[in-house]
Amino acid sequence: MADRLLGRETELALITELLVSAQERGGALVFHGEPGIGKSTLAKATIRHARELGSTVLTTTGVRTDAAFPYSGLHQLVWPVLGELARLPGPQRSALEAALGADEGPVDAYRAGLALLTLLGDVAEHSPVVVVAEDAHWVDAPTCEVLAFVARRIEADAVAMLITSREEIPRSIRGAGLPMRRLQPLTPEAADALLHALDPALAPAVRRQIFEQAAGNPLGLVELLSEAARGVGQPALPAWLPLTTRLERTFSARVADLPPTTRVALLVAALSDPAALDEVLAAAREVAGEPITLAAFTPAVEAGLLEVDELRVAFAHPLVRTAVAQRATDGLRRAVHAALADTLAASPGRAIWHRVAGVEAPDDALADELATLARSAIARGSVISAAETLGRAGTLTSDPIRRGGRLLDAAEIALEVGRGDLVEQLLSDADLLPLGPADQARRRWLHDAARVQAPSPAWFEVYLERTEGLLAAGDAVRGGQALLTVAFRCWWADVPAATRARIVALARTLASGALVRTIVESLVDPVGSRAQVADALRTLDLEAVPSELLRLAAVSAAVVGEFDRGVVIADRAIERLRARGRYGLLAPALAGRAWSGVYAGDWGAALAAATEAAAISRETAQPLWTVSATAAQATLTALRGDPERGAELAEAALALLPPGAADGMRALVELARATAHLAAERPDEALVHFTAILDPAQPWHSAFVARWVVADAAEAAHRAGDRDALAAIVRFGCAAAASAHLHAATAYAALLADEDAPAEAALPACAGLPALRARVQLAHGARLHRRRRTNEARPLLRGARETFQALGMTAFAERARQELRAAGESVHAGPVDASQLLTPQELQIARLAADGLSNREIGATLYLSHRTVGSHLYRVFPKLGVTSRGELRALLA
Repeated sequence: MADRLLGRETELALITELLVSAQERGGALVFHGEPGIGKSTLAKATIRHARELGSTVLTTTGVRTDAAFPYSGLHQLVWPVLGELARLPGPQRSALEAALGADEGPVDAYRAGLALLTLLGDVAEHSPVVVVAEDAHWVDAPTCEVLAFVARRIEADAVAMLITSREEIPRSIRGAGLPMRRLQPLTPEAADALLHALDPALAPAVRRQIFEQAAGNPLGLVELLSEAARGVGQPALPAWLPLTTRLERTFSARVADLPPTTRVALLVAALSDPAALDEVLAAAREVAGEPITLAAFTPAVEAGLLEVDELRVAFAHPLVRTAVAQRATDGLRRAVHAALADTLAASPGRAIWHRVAGVEAPDDALADELATLARSAIARGSVISAAETLGRAGTLTSDPIRRGGRLLDAAEIALEVGRGDLVEQLLSDADLLPLGPADQARRRWLHDAARVQAPSPAWFEVYLERTEGLLAAGDAVRGGQALLTVAFRCWWADVPAATRARIVALARTLASGALVRTIVESLVDPVGSRAQVADALRTLDLEAVPSELLRLAAVSAAVVGEFDRGVVIADRAIERLRARGRYGLLAPALAGRAWSGVYAGDWGAALAAATEAAAISRETAQPLWTVSATAAQATLTALRGDPERGAELAEAALALLPPGAADGMRALVELARATAHLAAERPDEALVHFTAILDPAQPWHSAFVARWVVADAAEAAHRAGDRDALAAIVRFGCAAAASAHLHAATAYAALLADEDAPAEAALPACAGLPALRARVQLAHGARLHRRRRTNEARPLLRGARETFQALGMTAFAERARQELRAAGESVHAGPVDASQLLTPQELQIARLAADGLSNREIGATLYLSHRTVGSHLYRVFPKLGVTSRGELRALLA
C-alpha cells in the first residue's frame, strides 16, 4: 500500500488532518479526478488510518447500475449501524426507515438527512465516525443530497467525511461548499519510482511504453505492468486504447479466467446494494441453481479483484465492479436482479428497484407500484424523484395511451421545478405514442411551455390557455394551482394591463378557495385590491389554512404593504413547514419573512431568516430564492451597522442572478446595493440606485419593489441635498399610494422635503407602523433641535430611540441617541441587544432555547445536530452575560 501511494504525500497529509480533527469536531473533504488516478487507494488509506485511530468506519460506493435506485447508497452506508436507529426521535427514525425501504411511507431527503446526522452523532459519542463515500458520480441522487446535507452540518460532531468522485461531481455535492481537491497525475519522478518499486528488472522498452500510455495514472501503471507480465514473449503491448477502456478490458479478462460459480457470485455482488455477503450468496444460489458458498470467492480474492469478510464483499477498484457488470449479458443481468428482488422481499423499498431492473417487458402491476411511489414522493416534496419514478412507471405500462399519459404527468411535474432536460426526454418518448384528445392538447401545451422563456408574453399566453382549460373542465384544484403559478410570474414581471385583467377575471370564477382568489388579486392587482386583501389577511384564521397557502398569504401581505401582518403569517407558516419537514419550501418562506422584517423593523429575526433562506436555497438548488435571500441578507447587514459587508453581499447577489431572472429579483438586488451605500454615508451613490428602482423605464422595473423603497429613497435624496429628486419621490409616492405603509412612507418623504411641514400631518399616517412612526419622530425631533426648540425635540427623540431599540433597529437607535446627546440629554447605553451580539444562527437558537425547547428539539427544528446546537449555546451564554436558560428567557423577553 505504501508503494502505491508514492506522490500522494499532500493528499495523505490532508487525510491525516481530517481524521485527527474528527476526534473532536467534524469536517469533510472531496477528492475528484479521472478513473485510476488514486481515489480508491486514498479511500482505502483513509479507512485503514481511521481504524488505527479507533474510529467507526462507514462506507458506501457508487455503482453505475444502482444509480437509478433511490437511497441504495444510503443503505450501504448505514447497514452496519442499523441497530442504532431505535435511538432516533420518532419522525427521524420513520424518515430514515422509509429511505431504507423498511417503511412504506413517503421519503423526504432532508428529513432523512437530519436523521443520518443524528445517527452519526449518536454513534460518535462512543468513538469518532469516519464516512467514506466512493465514486459519488455513481451514487444515487437522493443519497448524494443526504450526504451533502450532513457534510454541511457536522461541525460540532466527531464525524469526518471523505467523498471521492470522477470529474462529474454530483450537483448536490458540488454545491455544498466542501473543500475539494483535484487529483493530478503522478509526477514523472513519482511514476518512475512506482514502476521501479513494482518491477526493478522491467525491460526499458516496456517501461517506456507503460510510462507513456499510463500518463501518470497510478492504476494504469500497475495494471498495464500486470498485462505486460501476462503477455510474456510478446515484443510489445497491444495498440494504444483509451486508458479507462484498456483497464476495464484488463479486469474483464481477469474475470473471464475465473470459475463459473465465481463469476456468478461476482456479478451478484456487482449488482447488489450493499454487497452484503448473506444476500449475495442467497441470490447467487438462485441464479446458478446450485449451492454456492463463501469459497466461491476465493479465486477472485487470490486474483486481487476483491476482498471478502464475514459481512460483505468489497471490490478492489470500482472499475472491477464495472467490468464485471458490463461483460455479463442483458439476460443474465436481469436474472441477477430478479434473484436479488426475491432475496430482498422483506425490504420492499430495496426490492422494487431490482424488480424494475429485472423485467424485460411491460409490467402493469409494477408500473402501478412505481406510480404510487411517485405520489408519495410528491407528498413529501421529493419532486424530481417523483418525476423520474413516474417516467419509469410510464415505460413499464403496457397500454400505449396510458403510458403516454404517465409520461406527460412526469413531464408536467419536471416542468414545475425547471428540469427542462427531463421534460425534453419525457416528451420525446411521449411523442411516439398515441394519446387521448385531452393528452394531445396537454402534450402541445407542454411543448410550448418548455420552449418559451418565462415570463415572456408567449409564456403567459400558453399558461393562461392551460389554466382556462382546467377551470372550464371543472378541475378547480389544478386550475387554482395553475392560476397561482401565473399570478406569481405576473407579480415578478412587467405584464400588460390586459393580461392582468384576464388573470383577475379567472380568479373571480373560482367557485371555492377565497384565499386563492385573495392571493391572486394581491399579486396581479395590488393597488386595486389592496383594501380587500388587507382586510382578508387581518381576519385570516391561520390555523385553518394549509401551510403552503399560508406561506403565499404572507407574500400577499408584503405585496400590499401589510408587513407586520406578513411577519406573523410567515412565522406561523415557517413553524408548520418545519413541523411537516417541507424543507424545500422553507427557502421562499424564510426569504419572504426576511423582506417583511426589513420594513416591519424586526431586523434581528429577519437577518436570521435571510441567512437560513440563503443556505437552504443553495442546498435545494433554488437559484432565484438564493438571489432574494442574499439580497435580504445584504440589506439587513447594512442596516444593522456593517455596510461594507452588506455591499459585498449585494454584489454577490448580483452575480448570482441567472439569465432571464424575474424583474423583481434584479430590483431587490438594486435595493440592497442602495441600502449599503446609504448605510455607509454615501447618499449620492444610494440615490442613483433608488432612482433606478423608481424609474418605470428600467427594463427590470418592479412596481412592488418601487413602492417599498419610498422612505429610504427620500432619506437618500434628503441627505444628498437633492431637492428635485426628493420632490419627485414625493410625487411618485402620492401617485402610487397603494397601502398604509406607502402612505406613511410618502408622508415621511414629504416631511423631509418641506422643512416647514408640520410633523403632526405625518404622524397620524404612521398609526400602527412603529418603524416609520419612529423615523418621523427622529426627523422632526432633529429639525426641532436645529431650531433650538430643544424641550420639544427631546420627547420625540426619546420616543424614537425607545421604539428603535424595541424593534432591534440598532443603526437608527444610535442616530436617535446621538441626537439626544446633542440636545443635552444624558443617554445611558440601551439594554443588551442580543441581535447585535449574536450571529443570525445563534440568535435563532437562543430564541428557541428561551421558548423552552431542548437541544434536540432545536436541532430538529433548524435541521442541525443537537451537538451543534449545544456548541452554539455554549458561545451564546457568555456573549449575553447569562448562565442559565432562565436568564436567557428573561433577557430575550
